[in-house]
Amino acid sequence: MQQLLTDIDQSSQIGEAIDIGTAVFKTTINLLSNTIFSVDLIQSNGEAGEFKDVVT
Repeated sequence: MQQLLTDIDQSSQIGEAIDIGTAVFKTTINLLSNTIFSVDLIQSNGEAGEFKDVVT
């Protein structure tokens, strides 16, 4: 959750739009993977699109 807030803060400081769907997807996957494996599957600066395509 802290990473999500950091990403949103950084984007707002540079005036960049936030893709809420991707941000929520990354946060949800990382929350679940951290709970189960104690590992983040998606880095905040990485692309979630490829992983999302595999999952859906």
